[in-house]
Amino acid sequence: MTDAEWRPISINYTAGGMSTIYGVTLHIMAGTLTGTDSWFRNPRAQASSHFGTGRQGALLQWVDTRDKAWAQAGGNPNWISIENEGNGGDTLTDTQLDRCAEVLAWAHKTHGVPLQIATSPSGRGLGHHAMGGQAWGGHLACPGSRVIAQKREIINRAKRLVVGTPSKVDDAPLSWPGRLLKYVKSQPMMSGRDVRVWQAALTTNGFATDVDGAFGPQTAERTRAFQRKNGLAIDGIVGPQTWAAGVRAARPKESKPAPEPEPEEDTIKIVLVDGVPQWPGRTLRVTSPMMRGADVRLWQEKLAKRGWNIGVDGIYGPRSLAVCRGYQRATGLKATGQVDRATWDMTWSWRPPAAEQSEPDPASAT
Repeated sequence: MTDAEWRPISINYTAGGMSTIYGVTLHIMAGTLTGTDSWFRNPRAQASSHFGTGRQGALLQWVDTRDKAWAQAGGNPNWISIENEGNGGDTLTDTQLDRCAEVLAWAHKTHGVPLQIATSPSGRGLGHHAMGGQAWGGHLACPGSRVIAQKREIINRAKRLVVGTPSKVDDAPLSWPGRLLKYVKSQPMMSGRDVRVWQAALTTNGFATDVDGAFGPQTAERTRAFQRKNGLAIDGIVGPQTWAAGVRAARPKESKPAPEPEPEEDTIKIVLVDGVPQWPGRTLRVTSPMMRGADVRLWQEKLAKRGWNIGVDGIYGPRSLAVCRGYQRATGLKATGQVDRATWDMTWSWRPPAAEQSEPDPASAT
């Protein structure tokens, strides 16, 4: 698979052992990507996987899909496996969802895997380890209920890839995609649609860059040149400010209706009704410069009290974005990462089901 970093292992798999491919199976590593990569090279492991995702967006391939990885016992000959960095109870990060969708879309095009949910070893589509029961090793908690609940989102993203949704700048959101794009010589190159969009933005802005989806030394150098020209911090890293500046400048200029004005930071006033803070009148989101104010701090304080791992600094930055997405998923809202009126109201009105007796796991925000 072209977007995956090829990290072949010499043991713990069966050459040419695949039969008819039914689908793609999701796993959870119960550890780190680095640790898993090392473990698969250990003769004692007797385990492997075709692919692996990192929580920051890495996608590795250890075993060719013509060969049988040792991932799910009786399901090995018919299922392509993806190990995902994390632990039981975690949800996959937004970039992990993208990487899994890329593998599924590729499997659909290459092996005819249908873009649908599979719930048993005889099914077809996107499955998960536990569905195989004892025949698949009895790992009934892998990858966990929260990852299983994300299968529909992975399929939806794969469908968008299959129909050819382009990585065009004019289709890209101004809001930062949620991970720092950077090049580190000693680490695998970051890849994905967000990298392609950024490379297209650089090219459109006059900094010609290969749009290959791999954030390598050329992309880092062009990024520094863009930052230098636009008065940004010159570090070659695409964070929320660099992303917004590059994508905004690269978009076609067209007249659009003026958005409704939102209150300025210094005019934000919090109104309490029966002790509950009312909607302050603006949507909290990642912007450049970052949004600040009493409403941001109040929302962060409420999420922190509910047990979410969020800094209370009154600044709506990347951490607030990630926690917001996790909270929205946990409460059944669309995971936009923006605190709109519905999310604000849900922050004070939502209660966990009586049977659960607890708030959502804060790990689901990462």
